[in-house]
Amino acid sequence: MNSSEFLSSREMSPEEKMEILRDAMFRNQPDFDDFRGKPGFSRGMLERDRGKLAAKRTRMHEAREDEASGDRYAGDAEPLITYILNEESFLKTRDSFAFLTSEFDDKMNGADIVFGVEKKDHSGEMVFAIDVATGTDPAAIEHKIKNIQRHDWMSKVDYCMHDGEYWSEPEAPCFVLGMMPASIDKATDKVRISSETIAREVDPMTDFMLASEMYEQINMQIRDIDYRYSDEMSERQISKLKDLRTAVKAKLYKICQVKGETKEERAKDFELKYPKAMKQVGGDLVYRNIINEVRKQKNRVSGQMAMKGA
Repeated sequence: MNSSEFLSSREMSPEEKMEILRDAMFRNQPDFDDFRGKPGFSRGMLERDRGKLAAKRTRMHEAREDEASGDRYAGDAEPLITYILNEESFLKTRDSFAFLTSEFDDKMNGADIVFGVEKKDHSGEMVFAIDVATGTDPAAIEHKIKNIQRHDWMSKVDYCMHDGEYWSEPEAPCFVLGMMPASIDKATDKVRISSETIAREVDPMTDFMLASEMYEQINMQIRDIDYRYSDEMSERQISKLKDLRTAVKAKLYKICQVKGETKEERAKDFELKYPKAMKQVGGDLVYRNIINEVRKQKNRVSGQMAMKGA
């Protein structure tokens, strides 16, 4: 991108940038019509789900749920985070993709974003679900995380569409990712838009927040699932989480500039640098609330394990 294109991008208001980014991300959002005639998506299924969505819209309108949520920046955060996760630079060690979920999956399954990541052995892709948070009230974060816990840390995604493939994902490990409004504005400012491209400047603070939120939840979920369950579905879930953790940890190592000749030296360096990096972004209330709630969940599991051991 040349200097004149950068200049025109800087002159855009945050609202103008977000409108363009939002339009770009919503172009890839699945819709019922995309699945018409596709294997596994019968006409009866599509019509039934259309009816369920229409009924849900009516209930939400009557209850004014959208207004009551107070999460007015979610409309900006969802396409922004989708764009960041969809970038090659987010997980450089793996191929990955992200798209906004269908309205059905948003309203019926509570998933805002689908995040697909190549398996470490290159044998296929893993699908994860993201619930986006921007509200700074700790109770809102607690509600989101506990809701995922009630569903065994997973979300169903009925309508997945990527690279010419159409499928349903019944077992998508789910995370809460987000940032406060001020951080959304800063991250949006890093996006550069020209007449031909959308690009993003290096933004280690935003990348760290999202990767750290994911990393902490992966560790907590593995611990909880391993303690509470011992079935085949849980084994698959833990396998996905551990596989993703490897890629996310590599991202955090890079941001934290971890050094060391051996694996052990690098791990020790990470243990020193990671908490310091967490403090640097701790001013973001959404990040802090997510980390605090995850730690509460980890302490809960530790307490249960201690009682069982006693």
